[in-house]
Amino acid sequence: MDKLLREIPVFMEVARQKGFTRAADILDMPLSTVSRRIAELEKELGIPLFFRNSRKVELTESGRLFFKHCETIVTEANAAIGALENNLKRPHGSIRLVLPSEVYYEFLNGKLGCFAAKWPSIDLHIYISNRWVDLHFDDYDLNIRSGHLPDSDLKIRKLFTLQPALYASKKLFTAYRIPYTPDDIATLPCIVRFQDGNEWILHKDLYREAVTIQSRYFVDSNSVALDLALSGVGVACLIPAQVHQYEISGELIRLLPEWRHASVDLSVVMANTLLPQRIRLFVDYLVDCFSSLPQ
Repeated sequence: MDKLLREIPVFMEVARQKGFTRAADILDMPLSTVSRRIAELEKELGIPLFFRNSRKVELTESGRLFFKHCETIVTEANAAIGALENNLKRPHGSIRLVLPSEVYYEFLNGKLGCFAAKWPSIDLHIYISNRWVDLHFDDYDLNIRSGHLPDSDLKIRKLFTLQPALYASKKLFTAYRIPYTPDDIATLPCIVRFQDGNEWILHKDLYREAVTIQSRYFVDSNSVALDLALSGVGVACLIPAQVHQYEISGELIRLLPEWRHASVDLSVVMANTLLPQRIRLFVDYLVDCFSSLPQ
């Protein structure tokens, strides 16, 4: 079959030119090669495709039928190539993205519209969900996740490293002393995630210290933790990129700047790396969005 498909352009040019010599010139092939390939095609099909004499070359009845079907094949192939080239020039179609609400509101809020405006032929389907989706079985193209990702053959591209640090409002220190060591944190009311319990693990270079804290406020959202920290009720573990504007304005101060929580990677997950252009463009746009965040 592959051999037959390779010979179709040669056959069609001979049929159009009604001669081997002109077809060979147009195809930029030796005349002997064109004659040989047509003979091999006829042998493969088991039928003569051309009447040949010293004056002209004409299609047989079977040749005319074969030419008609070959024209359809070539027309469809050209249409497919044209559609692919058009898509490369002007990508279109849909992108189905799943991401946690906090990732959207803290890092991408107000940014996806820029991509939509630049590529109006691409439809964005944005799903807010904290659940892990399997891109091989669920009807999605991309999933943004943080932390440890399950072992699988899915492809991962890191977007950002979340490096939490300790922050508090100056208001807090009208009633408490500013901490200078991890042990000092134990004297302060703290705003914690439910999974943290009553302990924070802090890191400094190669040192690791477990700090027992006064867990006064439990939250399941960095945004809520930020609101409480701004009100001055406690110390919160927050992402520097999330609180950058408040640190610049002086509303929040960073505590024990040399100590940090363990870092967590934020990644976009893909079913494979052979992505349509519209999805590659969107992944590159996400990378650009996160690269502009303050470290």
